[in-house]
Amino acid sequence: MRAFGQVPGQTQPDSTRSRVPTDRNPVRPAATVQRDTIPVGNSQLISVGDSIAPGVIDTTRLTKIQTAKIQKIVPKKATLLSLALPGLGQAYNRQYWKIPIIYGGFAIFGYNIVSFNQRFKEFETGYRTAYNSTGTKTAFVRGREYSVQQLKLGYDTYRRWRDLNIILSVAFWAVNAVEANVAAHLRTFDLSDDLSLRVRPGMQRMPGSRAIPGVQLTFHLKK
Repeated sequence: MRAFGQVPGQTQPDSTRSRVPTDRNPVRPAATVQRDTIPVGNSQLISVGDSIAPGVIDTTRLTKIQTAKIQKIVPKKATLLSLALPGLGQAYNRQYWKIPIIYGGFAIFGYNIVSFNQRFKEFETGYRTAYNSTGTKTAFVRGREYSVQQLKLGYDTYRRWRDLNIILSVAFWAVNAVEANVAAHLRTFDLSDDLSLRVRPGMQRMPGSRAIPGVQLTFHLKK
């Protein structure tokens, strides 16, 4: 049956025919974003510009300053810096409170070296004066009269204490480098979830006796 107003030979359009909508703004794939990742145990800190990428789980926003501060401390570098200048390795480890202690120790050793060396020279001069004299064989040191034997004892004593403080100051310099190395190792020590401690009961057998109950500790370290 032909509908009213239909032109002969023209087919009626099918009203049930589905029309495919045209999307003028097709969805474009998201551009690849450069991410700075920092491993922390089994998780990762991910920095994506000034914002966090959507859908990322267990992330923390990092600024450029924070990212710059996160750096791996090298124990060898801390040791060499402390050998070059005491306290420099501690500054590299960001343990600035140790620097006054180190220089306080060197100040004590330096004061002892200067003081004992001055006393040593005074007794040395007095000893030479008394030994070469033709009279009573005595000499005055800081207003007090000493015999040759007393002057020789003071001469040897203060020289020994001066040399001992020189050796101790050199040893303290080495201890300063060792401390910087150990502190650097501790700061880079892995404290992630890959480390664990298991405590369980155990039996310990002693030679010639029965087994003794005890506690067994098992450490699981990161490989």
